[in-house]
Amino acid sequence: WMSSIPEHWTVSKLGYLGRLSNGISIGGDAFGSGFPFVSYGDVYKNRSLPSSASGLVLSSEKDRKSYDVKTGDVFFTRTSETVEEIGFASVCMNTIQDAVFAGFLIRFRPRKNVLSPKFSKFAFQHEGLRDYFASKMNIITRASLSQYLLRNVPVPLPPISEQIAIADHLQQVEMTVEALIERTERSIAHLKERANSGMVHLEVWRSRGKRRAVGIEIGHDPQINFWVVRPFGLPKDLPASVERVDKQPKGRAWTDTDGKGANSNLSAYEEFRNSPIARLEVRSIEDARAILDHLRG
Repeated sequence: WMSSIPEHWTVSKLGYLGRLSNGISIGGDAFGSGFPFVSYGDVYKNRSLPSSASGLVLSSEKDRKSYDVKTGDVFFTRTSETVEEIGFASVCMNTIQDAVFAGFLIRFRPRKNVLSPKFSKFAFQHEGLRDYFASKMNIITRASLSQYLLRNVPVPLPPISEQIAIADHLQQVEMTVEALIERTERSIAHLKERANSGMVHLEVWRSRGKRRAVGIEIGHDPQINFWVVRPFGLPKDLPASVERVDKQPKGRAWTDTDGKGANSNLSAYEEFRNSPIARLEVRSIEDARAILDHLRG
């Protein structure tokens, strides 16, 4: 699952970098009160664990020592009915006092000064890693990730100082993307209001960096149309779920092979005027993110 890595990095099996442990096994009547309980969902839904666990369990003092949750611990989803949900990772950024973790999880506790928690947050998110797990599993009734398989996963390892620098950069990228998503969701809500009121339902945004433009058009449920200038506005790997229709300039308008035009309001923007464009039919936030991240450049 790894590509080439810098010469000064090392590669080590996960088992050499720390210890692995399965979570607590306890009866269903113990849940609902007691001490913090890190659930399968806490790991599956988050790159880093929430500061407060989602559940409570009547764990013993011995349990809380054996299944504790400390800064730097990395938790993996261990078992599920589908292989696609196996191997999701979440790192504990701050110790959760008196917490224990679920039996459907595996805890990896790295040795000191081997892995930065900030780096771990991103290092185990690679989709190729989960593909690697899937290719090695024997599935009968439920998909299950074993400690043996985890222990033998090769991990590319930069020096600690470089881990922190990489993590800081990725954190900045993540914050930028999240801000774009939030802005997109706010703008979509705003545009839907305008569309419902009968007002013009096209807005054009420009990226700060390369000054690329995207027209966002509401009123075609279930999708939203993104208008971009070809070829620079098109991501290299356009998501398969996005339908693309190319339009050629024709005077101050555009047309496609079926003789259909484009949103006429685009001609008011110099970025689009007299340029070949494409309509991208977007149906999910993930697809919108891929397009906007490319335009941000």
